[in-house]
Amino acid sequence: MTGVTSGERFRSWPEIQANAARAAGGLRALGVGEDDSVALMLRNDFETFEINMAAGQLGAYAVPINWHFTPEEAGYILADCRAKALVIHADLLPQVAAGQGWDTETLLAHLCEKADVAANAWRDPAVTLFAFTVESVEGEV
Repeated sequence: MTGVTSGERFRSWPEIQANAARAAGGLRALGVGEDDSVALMLRNDFETFEINMAAGQLGAYAVPINWHFTPEEAGYILADCRAKALVIHADLLPQVAAGQGWDTETLLAHLCEKADVAANAWRDPAVTLFAFTVESVEGEV
């Protein structure tokens, strides 16, 4: 069976495709559609394939953001690509925040500010930038 190996872990193409379909459903539920941008702040892992495939299934663009970037750099990319969603590995939120001396809420608020979105946008489903974790996307059908 073919698939992807990451370290000692293996995920088959059917598993990756099934996860991508679930992620596409989650993104669609958040209002992501054709010609929208989905920002990805993910490690080079299975989820990178899956979210890229999910965006493609919706006709959306996947826009990678290096998780080593400062909030200013990441915020610039979010603003420039007009991301409708930000997908980030859950454990990266505290790590990226700590690198700036902030807590997770402050980081998300700062990213929203740099992307020219209301500072509480990540909590408000009515705005165009949504921040959510891979785990929450994979749970959607």
